[in-house]
Amino acid sequence: MRAADPPARLEATHPAEPGEVMPLVRRIADFARAHGLDAEQVGRIELITEEAVANVARHAYPEAPGPMTVLARWDPAGRLILEVCDQGPPFDPLQAPPPDLEADALERPLGGLGIHLLRELTDAMTYRREAGENRLLLEIRSVPPAT
Repeated sequence: MRAADPPARLEATHPAEPGEVMPLVRRIADFARAHGLDAEQVGRIELITEEAVANVARHAYPEAPGPMTVLARWDPAGRLILEVCDQGPPFDPLQAPPPDLEADALERPLGGLGIHLLRELTDAMTYRREAGENRLLLEIRSVPPAT
């Protein structure tokens, strides 16, 4: 008897609070493992997810925590697509300037490294504001197709 195929899609919504970042990351990592990804690939996906949702947890809701949702899915070409959504004020991370990595660490302004890391670890990033939500799409092409 063959085990059931893992789902091709996962939607996980948690409160946008720092304590909810790792539970959300673990859900996405479990989704990746269920599709047969090795430890290195899962680690990359965990880091991408953690950076994206930690930014939401820290910055999206200045008054009180709201929801953060991550949609994970395999597309027909075998790419893993993560979509991170929040209902905070509009914020397009693609417009953030790259950090000055040559400057002395003590003289650099705080922030910006998470977005830089997302740019480096993903194969494509797109942003849109839709129906009152920030929607950051992160594409990871170097993941093998789900089997």
